[in-house]
Parts: sequence; structure tokens; C-alpha cells
Amino acid sequence: MKNPSKSNLFRDNISEPRVLWLLATGALFPPAILLFYYNQNSTYFPVLYVLIPSVLCVVLTAAFWLLGVRIFRRALAVTVFCLMIWFGIFVESLAHEKIADLFFHVAVFFCFWILMSGILAYVLRSIPNDGKFSLLLCSFFSVFFLMSAVSCTYITVTGSLSPKPEIKTDFIVEHRTDDRPNVYWIHCDGMLSVSAVEKYFGDPQDDFCEALRERSFLINETASFEARHKTTIAVPALMCPFFYDTRLKEMIDDPAFDTLTIHNQAEAILTDVRLNNELIDAFSSAGYDTNTVALMDQHFFPTTDSFYFPLDTIGCGHFTRCIALQYPYTLARLPQLSKEKAMKSIHASEAGVFMLSFFRPGTMLFGLDPGSPDALFPALPSYAEPVDPILTNEEIDALFMGGNASISHAYFAQALSYILNDSKENAPSFNMLMSVMFHDPYLFDANGNRKESFLLEDAKNYHDQHVYFSKVLIRMIDMILEKDPDAVIILQADHGMNTHYDWELDFSFGKGGYDLLELRNSTMSAIRIPEKHRNGEEIYTMITPLNLSRYLVNRFVGQNYAYLETNNPVTTVSDT
Repeated sequence: MKNPSKSNLFRDNISEPRVLWLLATGALFPPAILLFYYNQNSTYFPVLYVLIPSVLCVVLTAAFWLLGVRIFRRALAVTVFCLMIWFGIFVESLAHEKIADLFFHVAVFFCFWILMSGILAYVLRSIPNDGKFSLLLCSFFSVFFLMSAVSCTYITVTGSLSPKPEIKTDFIVEHRTDDRPNVYWIHCDGMLSVSAVEKYFGDPQDDFCEALRERSFLINETASFEARHKTTIAVPALMCPFFYDTRLKEMIDDPAFDTLTIHNQAEAILTDVRLNNELIDAFSSAGYDTNTVALMDQHFFPTTDSFYFPLDTIGCGHFTRCIALQYPYTLARLPQLSKEKAMKSIHASEAGVFMLSFFRPGTMLFGLDPGSPDALFPALPSYAEPVDPILTNEEIDALFMGGNASISHAYFAQALSYILNDSKENAPSFNMLMSVMFHDPYLFDANGNRKESFLLEDAKNYHDQHVYFSKVLIRMIDMILEKDPDAVIILQADHGMNTHYDWELDFSFGKGGYDLLELRNSTMSAIRIPEKHRNGEEIYTMITPLNLSRYLVNRFVGQNYAYLETNNPVTTVSDT
């Protein structure tokens, strides 16, 4: 009997169900991992940004697998080799900097990884009867893929079924000519209230509060509000009073809010609400120039007249990772985009961050350089432009008191300086300024220098960073007042300490030694209203932070909102 040729052997083998299952296992592993990660990040961008690289990965893997089986004639060995290569790519993406340090260069890591994968595949190739191992391998990855795919489908379907939110677009505008101060809302992301800092860190905050009062601030020292300690919910709660009153409060109070279906529908709704920020739209309708300083993410959108953001030009990835690496951001600016273009830009940017964090080869699709001609989905539109710094290195150093925290946060000071120097005499400005100086990771000591050694999980690291950036914040307020002595300034946080797990808080404060709601929901809240602009309604801003935007719109745009008379946060807590 004739021995079958290699081509016949390949053709015969590929028709076996076991071999086809191995092919499917190798080809579907990358989308299984991508969908798994997407299911945990589905709030930020459409599933299309995961499906396209998934399809390309399937095609590439299947082609490589077919070639490998034709050459080596062992489906199991080739399948394991494919799985190992993709596993190495995902591991490298998740721990890029550590791997680069450990192996001196990513290329060295992949050479080592390919060699080890090849050795493993060669060993498996010599197994005479691999049926049971193949069955176990295929069963495991099939279940994993099905779970990821079903969950992704469920998230996508439930999100698409969400009813469109009712959004306030018409505002009563009282045309004032001599009572239109510039407004600066500093969004102090993650900054605890005065009382919480006093209670949990033993720091009375007297100097900080006195400095604010000397600058005519009213301080709500016990400020707290319930927004599930998430920025995605806190921004609409703070800045969209109509939506909060008509729908969001009921959603937050719903005990079923944290169930997957309700949560997915809520997040789909809240993205549209943040795109149509009532506070910004109200001031825009009153003829104010509007500016935003924020991250290029889905909390604030580039729909204002100018949008300043820290530009990641080397593909560092998620913002907190860049802060940990002390990455020196370049300040960039976007002109006002339509809401449709703004949504697409944010989605593309978030998808780029996702790929950097979980699947770095995907950056070839999304591109990180503005207007990259090789990117299938440019992370930023081509009209994003880097901004030349106004402040000198000496001025930045003085503002940050010599602390090396300035390396990553100087972009914020440069953006603020740009806004202050670009103000128009005949048009007041409303400025949304998102600062992440108080947000984790808590890396800096009380002098603003990165700590040499510390335990990242210890929530008490927050205090040193708070002490330092509180002083920087006062200096930035003085920057504003030097140029704009009649400025209205708001200091408002979106949540308290929301990034630590319960066990980490137990470690830091002792089990039972803290009030979880208090730590999660306590927020910095203060407002500066020059005496000539006060009308007596300022008292409402001291009841709850949710009255701040109501006051600003009622006072400087027109009477549009009723005030909340009490601060009564719900008592539901979900783990972070």
C-alpha cells in the first residue's frame, strides 16, 4: 500500500472533527481574551473596536495554523504553539514596562517566548496518543470563548435596548451685560472632604481652609453625595440637574442598579448625558466661551470651544499608568467638535488605550499619533494640535514647589495658563478644569516627590499626596485671581476614596475602623463668589454639592432649576 503524500495527509487530517476543533481553539483564543477584557470595559467604547481586531486575529491564526499543520502534521502541537504565542502577546501587553525592564527589550522577551513555545510544541508533537489532552484543551477554551461571547452579546443587546435619555437643551437665558463673571469649575477628581481628612488622617486642615477663606471661598466641610462613587455617574449628578431630578436619582436609588442588565442600560444612557452636559450647554447658550481641560476619555467631551488634554505621544497607555511612570505629557488642543465627531473621537481614543493596556498589537489599527495615516481608526482626529507651553520650566517648578510631581501634571498648569491668557474682554468664559492630582496612584510625599518605597495598597498614602497638592491647588487659584480677581471658582470632587478594595481599607484603617460610605462619598466642595455677585442663594451650595450647578446656572444664566433642600444620600454600596 502506498504511503500517503504530505498533501493527502494534510487533507485527510483536516477533515477529522478533532482536528477541526483544534483549529477553532487556536483561532478563537485571541477573540476570547479580547471579549473577556471588553466585557469589563464595555462602558467606554463600542464593541466594533474589539470585533475588528478579533476577526483579523482569527484569520491570521487560522492561516498560520493551516501552514503549521501542513509542515509539521501535528494539529495539537501547532495549536498549543498558537495559544502560547497569543498568551505571550497578552501578557506583554498587561505588563509591558516590567517585561521591558526584565528582558531589557520587548524583542528579547518575544525571542525567549517563541523559543519556549516551540520547545513545548515539539515535546507535544512526540506524544503518540494526544486525543485525551486535545479533548481537555479544546473543552476548556471552548467554554471560555462561549462565556466571553455570550456575555459580550448580552452586554451589547441590553445596552442597545436602553431608552434614550430625556435631555434638557432649552435654557431660560436672562441677558445680563454687567453681571457675567468668568467661571472656573475645578473638578478635583478623588479629593476627600475636609471632615474626612480630619477624621481618617488626623489632619485638621486648618491651614488649607484658612487659605481658601482668605480668598473668599465658602467651604462645605462635610460635603457628601451618592453617585455610586463613580465619575461616570457623578458628572451627570453634579452637572445635569434636570436629568438627575427626572431620572438619575431614581436609578441610583434602585437596589437593582448593580445588576448587569440595569448597569449596562444605565451606562449606555449616561454616556449620552455626559455628551450633553447641561452645565456647559447652559453657559454656552448664554453666550459664554467654553473651555475644557480633561483627559481624552468619556467623562468630558470635546464639544466646548476649546478642549485641552494631555497627549500621549509614545503609547504609554492608561493615564494612571503614565502617572506612575511620571510620563511628561505634551499639552494638546482640539477645537470644538460636533457631538457626533466628539463621541467618535472619544471612542477611538478609549479603544486605543484599551489596546495599549490589553493587546498592544491593536495599536497598529488604532494609532496613537494624531492623524496617523497608517491607522485604521485614528485615536485622535488630525486637527488635534500640540500646544506650545506658556509657562517656563522655572515657573512650573515654582508652582509645584520643586516637587517632581510636576513632570506628569505640568500640562494642567499650562492649559490653565493658556485659558487665562486667551480670555476675551467682551465674552465671559466658563471653564471646566479636570484635575487628577488627588486621584490614585498615591505616589507622592508631602513635598511632591515620588516616594522611593511604599505599599501601593495602603490607602493612607493618600494623605501625603493630599497635603502637597492642596498647596499646589492654592497656588493655581492664585494664578486665576492674579489675572481674574472677580473670578467665580468651584472646587468639587466627584467621589472620595473609591479605588481601594474593602480589604485594603481594612488593612489601612483596621477592620471596622471606618465608615465605607463616608470614605467613598465624601468630597471636597467649595465655591468662591465675589461679594458683588452674591444674591443670598449661596446658602444652597452648602447643603449639597448637587446644588452647585443649579446655583451657577440660576445666578449667571437664568432661573432654570429648583434647589435640593436636603442632602440625603442613599446607603447602598457596591464594591469597586
